Amino acid sequence: MYVRDKTPTTDPNQTYMRGFIAHIYKLGTIIMKTVLLSLFLLTYLSSFGQLPEIKTNVGEEIKLKSIVYDNLHLKYDFIISFNSQSYWSSKYYYQILAKKAENWDKITLVIKKNKKGNFLKPNIKKEKFSEQIAENLIAGLTSKSFWNLNRDSLNNDKVEDKKTGTIHKYSLSDGTDFRFEIIKNTEFLLIDAYEPEYYLKKIPEVISRKTFISCANLFINVLKE
Repeated sequence: MYVRDKTPTTDPNQTYMRGFIAHIYKLGTIIMKTVLLSLFLLTYLSSFGQLPEIKTNVGEEIKLKSIVYDNLHLKYDFIISFNSQSYWSSKYYYQILAKKAENWDKITLVIKKNKKGNFLKPNIKKEKFSEQIAENLIAGLTSKSFWNLNRDSLNNDKVEDKKTGTIHKYSLSDGTDFRFEIIKNTEFLLIDAYEPEYYLKKIPEVISRKTFISCANLFINVLKE
């Protein structure tokens, strides 16, 4: 007795086409991932060697009173300076990284006040600084969105109790103000925070203070190298 084989026959052409389509799909996926990775790396690497675009965020009077601006802005294309000061300070110590053409300098600027409160001639020392390390630092600050930090947020001393709606104001007398001054051509960007660690503990909602502290530590540690 003849029993018909019920096993469906497979068309060799269909099998080949399914395999071919699966191969093309896999190849397309690999190509797409490669393209996306390349774009990511290109975007990431392009941040190295690029100076940030900045805009002046203070009045002309504050800019012209800047010790760093007054002594260095005509000598460099880009300057980033960090210092700390208080109301009672009679001596100011600035840590500075500055670029002219393709060369970077690490600068220390120390200036004192006389008994009348007037500034004396500053003591400025500079030395050549690694271009790679400088560019890595700029890229690191950029990755933290440092250049976009808002002064009002950084110095906010009020917080609202969400349960009661009460506004709490914190204050600290005779504290220290930590300041970044960034100069590019005629643009002057001031990013400062008054006692950021104290206020971060009191008002943790203002996370920009955490970013400021992180950037300040990064800048200080890199310039120690």
